[in-house]
Amino acid sequence: MKVGNKAVDFSLEDSQGNLTSLSDFEGNIIILNFWASWCPPCVKEMPDLMEVGKKYEDNGVSVVAINRTTIEIQPEDAEEFLEDENIELFVLYDIEDEVSNLYNIPGVPVTLIIDQDFKVIKRINGEVNEEILIAEIEELL
Repeated sequence: MKVGNKAVDFSLEDSQGNLTSLSDFEGNIIILNFWASWCPPCVKEMPDLMEVGKKYEDNGVSVVAINRTTIEIQPEDAEEFLEDENIELFVLYDIEDEVSNLYNIPGVPVTLIIDQDFKVIKRINGEVNEEILIAEIEELL
């Protein structure tokens, strides 16, 4: 997925088996983060993703964390990590790497910023932090 392209819609399940589509967030700024529980930079950026999500939820910003389940050591590791670390993010599970392949995500972490018009405006390969995310969001508000 290239910067400047329209985001491609997909549907994935959350931990309860509820299906959610990316287009459910259309009209919002979407922070789409691909991660795995064994990845130190992924783990380090989780609190910042959570903080940005809370800070901007009333401004039409949605943080969506996509767990690359196929690269977890055990499929249940992601949920155990989220619970153990009290991570409160909206998490979807890419169980077959379908979305990761669709968006050309070779590793983790990768974060995509999608604007209100559903266009990918930024791709960040590697760790993000609150400062980076806020700068991107503020440009779009």
